[in-house]
Amino acid sequence: RFQRVARRVEPVARQLCESELAQGKKVDCNVKLELDREMQQRNAYFTYEDPARNRSPVIRFTVPMLQDTASDDEVAFILGHEYGHLIGQHIQKGQQQALAGALILGVITAAANSQAAAAGGYYDSTAVENSMELGMMIGQRAYSQTYELESDMLGTRIAHAAGYDPVKGAQFFARDEAARSGGGQLSFWGTHPPDEKRMAMVLATMDQIRSQQALARKAGQ
Repeated sequence: RFQRVARRVEPVARQLCESELAQGKKVDCNVKLELDREMQQRNAYFTYEDPARNRSPVIRFTVPMLQDTASDDEVAFILGHEYGHLIGQHIQKGQQQALAGALILGVITAAANSQAAAAGGYYDSTAVENSMELGMMIGQRAYSQTYELESDMLGTRIAHAAGYDPVKGAQFFARDEAARSGGGQLSFWGTHPPDEKRMAMVLATMDQIRSQQALARKAGQ
């Protein structure tokens, strides 16, 4: 199933990537699509094989994730969603926001420490370091769910253009599962927006696609 769907989704997604990012951005749209046979958790993710330079993009599906899908539509939507992270440049934006968050919170803490030291107190360099780490985490997470919804929008367009039903595909995410695992960590569903927001995004995007198609047919008459 994975290879069958990937063969249809890849050229469509690459074309959208190239058209969206052609404006002076040096982005590699030739993404490797792979099965991750080692990770035991249900997951699909976009990353770079050369993360230091954001080069050699790859999308990986874990085997448990693939086994949990019920149709080609679901696999297509998930692949399209992961391509959305590349097209939206979410890793790069997250890195920038993490740096900004670290600097902002670090500067605030440093200023407060300096005032305390000037008043005869103790300058706590550890507090500054801890604040920068916290600021980095806050910066990374600030727009994470916004990125997920943007990827849902792009994934809808990719799946539809590849001949799949994005509405049926997005139903994969509408699962009744706890946001946190037994170990207290956020589960796959817990790191993503609520399913009603995701389905609303998919349905709205499909309405836009149908409206554009209707206008195109009318113009061709």
